[in-house]
Amino acid sequence: MSRTLAPPHHDLRQPSAGQKTAPTRVRHLDQSDVARRLKLSPRTLEKWRWEGRGPQYLKLGRRVVYRLADIQAFKAERLRESTSSVVSNVPQ
Repeated sequence: MSRTLAPPHHDLRQPSAGQKTAPTRVRHLDQSDVARRLKLSPRTLEKWRWEGRGPQYLKLGRRVVYRLADIQAFKAERLRESTSSVVSNVPQ
């Protein structure tokens, strides 16, 4: 059985009072999109949510979506130079 994938979800953020910038698009990914990006099983993401681990997510009614920026931050937090060190992007 073939499943048609829905297009990525977008949210328009309006500028706060006094700002004159255009709305920013926030890209949302569903669980299967994130699982593919991270090369994980969707069940792993479900387990991580239950355990309070993994990337941040939004619960919209019964739907779970992830912001692209949160997935990128999650990956950046796990960047390593070796098995015993973490890459520091903060100047010392």
